[in-house]
Amino acid sequence: MLPNKDVLDMAKRECKGDATSEEIAWLHDKENRIAWCHALITALSDSDSQMVFHKTRIDMMARDVELGLKDHNDFEEEKLKFDEWLRKAQRYRNGINKRLSEVKTILSNLNSLEIVEENARLSKAIIEHKRSSFEGDYTAEPHDIRLWSTIIDR
Repeated sequence: MLPNKDVLDMAKRECKGDATSEEIAWLHDKENRIAWCHALITALSDSDSQMVFHKTRIDMMARDVELGLKDHNDFEEEKLKFDEWLRKAQRYRNGINKRLSEVKTILSNLNSLEIVEENARLSKAIIEHKRSSFEGDYTAEPHDIRLWSTIIDR
């Protein structure tokens, strides 16, 4: 086992092709596969949260332009940056999804796979709750923020 290694960081680097052979071997070890799978689910959740944040930011800027609070040219420049970032983020997200499918296939213990799938389902539900709150101009309560932090602060 690699001492003091962040599984999430290793999993993200492995998806990008930047992991060392030692890290890849560690992730593939039978005893580490569930942690790897959970790390990929967290990476997917992080990616979704970032997309929601940046999309909300761009939407707010568009409203500011409509209200005359922001220059249209500045908005267009930011929108182009966002669109470029979004393409890259979606490609990265697709890579995580692909790797997650592969890891789920590797997992041979059905009970372990069910736990991983439940974790993924709950993470997606929390992200959807956060997205709906932002889109609906809902004021978050302390318990909402605490719920969201279970995904974001991993």
